[in-house]
Amino acid sequence: MAHAKRVTYREAGGNTARVTSALTDLTSLLRKTFTYRKGIGRVMLPLGYFANVISLGENLGLAISTDGVGTKILVSQMLGKFDTIGIDCIAMNVNDLICVGAEPLALVDYVAVQVPNRRLLREMGKGLQEGARQARITIPGGEIAQLGEIIRGVHEDDGFDLVGTSVGTVSLDRIIIGQDIKPRDVILGLRSSGIHSNGVTLARDVLFRRQRLRPNQHIITGDGLFNLNRVAARVGFAIDFWPEPHPIFGVIQKMGRISTEEMFRVFNMGIGFCMIVPDDPAQIDQAMTIAKEHGGECYRLGHTIRDAERKIFVKPYGLVGKGDVFRPN
Repeated sequence: MAHAKRVTYREAGGNTARVTSALTDLTSLLRKTFTYRKGIGRVMLPLGYFANVISLGENLGLAISTDGVGTKILVSQMLGKFDTIGIDCIAMNVNDLICVGAEPLALVDYVAVQVPNRRLLREMGKGLQEGARQARITIPGGEIAQLGEIIRGVHEDDGFDLVGTSVGTVSLDRIIIGQDIKPRDVILGLRSSGIHSNGVTLARDVLFRRQRLRPNQHIITGDGLFNLNRVAARVGFAIDFWPEPHPIFGVIQKMGRISTEEMFRVFNMGIGFCMIVPDDPAQIDQAMTIAKEHGGECYRLGHTIRDAERKIFVKPYGLVGKGDVFRPN
């Protein structure tokens, strides 16, 4: 039976508002380092985009991004399965590089372990290798640290954390931050494969802690859409169509009695990547054809609108998002 109380991401342990507040002092100090380099090494973008770019001179930029896989690690420990977590790590990094127009080239990894576990590291390496193959990048180096006093796992020998830092190249005059987006541009969405690495804290809370399901139990059945607001243009987004989300999202919502507003705030709800293209049939067709050729499902979701408040209207669900909260429209 579903839990009697509605669950939110914050109650499950993921407080994005508090994280944002806590980072204020840190980011203000990091911004001061931007003045330390002029010419080669100059930082080209403000903080807040998916990745940043530093100048290498002669119109060439080095894009750089770092990310981990969050509490999905705990799910891999519960399953004793470690051969896919590396794919997640690479995806979280190279996707951020793509979002500023860069071509990913390489990634270095940082692994912290509770104890040296040969099987864990071998299986993790398989995932990293497969992720690198899919992304067409190299892994030229990395670092491993044994931190038994800090790292704890589900079992005595499987505690670890995995973080990657990726780099790519982009011409300085072709950096993409959404600066050219204008009203009536078209929003295309690529189908996700499931939950990915956003919102896993809430999913674990509902499925494993409250419902006491096993991680290998089959059921028939954060930031989600607010990442759209990380573009430079001051526009809003009108979503006219949304494909049916994967069954797992319905299971989580029903078992946790989670509101639709909270589901769209936390999870990708079936769309893992959005592209904004001009309202030109030829360009739209080209983008959708490329996605199809690579095995992706691509949908026309809606269009951009003139809106200084940068609201997101999800019309099929009667929602409007502003700031970092969705409410009934």
